[in-house]
Amino acid sequence: MKTLSFFPTLKLVALALIAQLMFSASTQADSKVEIDLYVEEALKQFQKEAAAGAKLAAKAKGMLVFPKVYKAGIGIGGEYGEGVLKVILWHRDGRNSLGTAPRERFAR
Repeated sequence: MKTLSFFPTLKLVALALIAQLMFSASTQADSKVEIDLYVEEALKQFQKEAAAGAKLAAKAKGMLVFPKVYKAGIGIGGEYGEGVLKVILWHRDGRNSLGTAPRERFAR
């Protein structure tokens, strides 16, 4: 008769329990206003704690900020977070042509 070892059984039970918690938990997304507040707090804290980071942020054309990231896992894991892409520099593109527009339109 084959018997199951204690540790593989314990691992299986723990994995099943973690999977149940991960997939049954209802997550409610924060509102845009709440996310913006968290982002502003994170940026203020970042500028206080990292002088080199503040210099880099001043040169950046944009920053992707995730103020809260939740991580979970034992062996297999995942993470979830909501963030904002802050665009620092706007770019505008305009084109003019004289006489070549009809040819370009049908050139494909």
